Amino acid sequence: MADQDSSTQILALQQENALLKQELADKQQLLEQVESLKAELSELKRLIYGSKRERFIPSDTNSKQLTLPLDENVPAETPTKVKQTISYQRATAVEKQPQGSSRQPLPAHLPRKEVVLEPEVDTTHMRKIGEEITEELDMTPAKVFVRRYIRPRYVSKEEEFYIANLPARPIEIVPRRRYPRTWIISPYSGG
Repeated sequence: MADQDSSTQILALQQENALLKQELADKQQLLEQVESLKAELSELKRLIYGSKRERFIPSDTNSKQLTLPLDENVPAETPTKVKQTISYQRATAVEKQPQGSSRQPLPAHLPRKEVVLEPEVDTTHMRKIGEEITEELDMTPAKVFVRRYIRPRYVSKEEEFYIANLPARPIEIVPRRRYPRTWIISPYSGG
């Protein structure tokens, strides 16, 4: 009888052990599923609330491109750390001074009106060494043209340079804004 009780107890313990192992395996599987769902949730939050650089969603249009199985639980290998001594020389670039304006030249097909501005001093005994040309877009009603200011540069015998000043403009810094407004309004003005 004692033999039978001990064998039934052993059988009951083995069944309980198998049941506990099954519950442990189920619990482990649920924990893995929770971790997977947490990773998916953080990815979705990054796609929704992340900065635009982080919102990249790869398109599946290229069927020839292979995908990496990132969803599988692969044990991460710890990389071996190797110390390296790296030395280099850094060459610094010399900054270039900006030369002239970076604007595009005005179209060549527009008619030009040249205005020559001479310095206010007597230039009869001076020699001309060049010109500075400033172009600005100007218009008369229904006619657009480019006004070129040609300012000859002179040097005296004493090596002093002379050049005429540009005429006063309404606002020196900001280009004239009346043209686009005139071009927009003129078709509707009836004239």
